[in-house]
Amino acid sequence: LAIDPTDGPAHLNLADLMRAQGRDAEARQVLNRAIVIRPEDPDLSAALGLLEYRSGNSALALQYLERSATLQKNGARYRYMYAIALHDLGSPEEAITQLKVADTEMPNNLAVLEALSGYLAELNDFSSARVYAQRLMELAPEDPRYKQLVESLLQSESKKDQ
Repeated sequence: LAIDPTDGPAHLNLADLMRAQGRDAEARQVLNRAIVIRPEDPDLSAALGLLEYRSGNSALALQYLERSATLQKNGARYRYMYAIALHDLGSPEEAITQLKVADTEMPNNLAVLEALSGYLAELNDFSSARVYAQRLMELAPEDPRYKQLVESLLQSESKKDQ
């Protein structure tokens, strides 16, 4: 950082080292300074979002994770992270919305499809959940979990209709 104070990855590495050493407050300072220097860097916002999430600062975590999802240009990894945080913090419908966007940006991503299927099933939308589970089964036919998931969703759907 002494050589290049605008080096985003160096800030990330330093903050990660500090966090691993239990120095979350210092890691937060490093990331906050880096975001001032590189406000359009989605990696910095994501790292700060995860730090705030782990620290129990839910509202702030969601702000940074949403920002990282918006800033990320290629792929949808940060949108997926944002969706998982939304779900875990009690907003499953918004999580599903974000995951559907992630699915269009990163089609056939198993993690996104698994989350969509699971979250929709949690909301008793077994038919929609099954659509995503079937895509999983098509993408990874050798994985028996996806066939079991489709069968389970079919059973849940038929029980719900009774």
